Amino acid sequence: MVGGGAGPRAVVVPAASSRRETAVSKLSLCLTSLVAAIPGGILAALMVMTIVAKFGEMPTSFTVLASIVLAVCAFVAVLPLGILIFGPRRPGEAAEKKAAAAADEEADEYVPEEALGEDEFATAEIETSDEFPEEEFEEWEEEK
Repeated sequence: MVGGGAGPRAVVVPAASSRRETAVSKLSLCLTSLVAAIPGGILAALMVMTIVAKFGEMPTSFTVLASIVLAVCAFVAVLPLGILIFGPRRPGEAAEKKAAAAADEEADEYVPEEALGEDEFATAEIETSDEFPEEEFEEWEEEK
């Protein structure tokens, strides 16, 4: 059919949680990132030597390009430190927090009045404030 036929429908997939549990620890992720960090550090050192030695002789476009490459290499070289400081938490920590939250939630469950003894009922009185005088409410009711 052309036009109005029943074609494929869009399927809505719920978004993944922003904080997923990871199977890799912080230390192993840091050590894995050293694969890129070590060559990045070597290249950053070479770029520093090149910029310092040939700064006056290079055209401006090469100086800008060399500075950008140096910045990227320096970022890659310090990335393992960033992973150690801001990296993912250990794998079981999120599950432990969920279990603790579930335990707190169970402790705050509703208990029907029939299950309580007579001395366990709440006897607190409602506190009222004088923020809104009763005259205002009477005027409002009269306007209705």
